[in-house]
Amino acid sequence: MDVTRGKIREARYRNADGRWFVPEGSLVSALEVIRQSLQNHCDVEPFAVQWMIQAIEKGGRKTFAALILIREEKKIIAFLEHYLQSDSQNLDSRLPFSKSELETILSPDVASEFYEHQWELIAPVFTHRLLHRNIPIEFILPFVESRRIGGGGFGDVYEVVITAGHHKFKDINTTKV
Repeated sequence: MDVTRGKIREARYRNADGRWFVPEGSLVSALEVIRQSLQNHCDVEPFAVQWMIQAIEKGGRKTFAALILIREEKKIIAFLEHYLQSDSQNLDSRLPFSKSELETILSPDVASEFYEHQWELIAPVFTHRLLHRNIPIEFILPFVESRRIGGGGFGDVYEVVITAGHHKFKDINTTKV
């Protein structure tokens, strides 16, 4: 699991504010790693492994990655049991979890650690259709460069460089937005 944790850490970028984030798409198919982790580190019955792999691959990679980062990968079982038994939504669509929500599944210390690390995995993706967006302060913006270019009575204007996986602007061949 240390190898997987290392790969996740290596995939991270530091944004213009010095905060770490994992670029969108960096957790692409890790089927074999997930299978090995479930079998070797999570004490999962062989018959349940395939169901859990499908649930993680369908939409639980970020949740599982957060657990790997905090060395609590075994807790994926509790997340899957808690959320997927009664609901068909994927785990990652529930991110970010609130601390109180996490404390229903994890101990308070582990919940706090998960809460802090989840932000590294959910940097927003920007589209051309979205002109205004209120983003909570905890979110890590995927701006790897930022330069103030102007301002006025209502705020400051910045030129930023966004990692390629975090914008979906049509007809733009660069990450500079």
